[in-house]
Amino acid sequence: MKTIKQIGAVAMLVALFGRLTACGDMITRQRDTAVGAAVSGIIGNQVGK
Repeated sequence: MKTIKQIGAVAMLVALFGRLTACGDMITRQRDTAVGAAVSGIIGNQVGK
């Protein structure tokens, strides 16, 4: 079970970094919205455990 959680965490980080690199052509408001959504999702996941 620990391995599955580690794989999930790595996949989440890869997805997050992929989204952040895609923010290069976004305006500031769009980028901040995307980052806020990602952070909120991570916090919600941790609180829900």
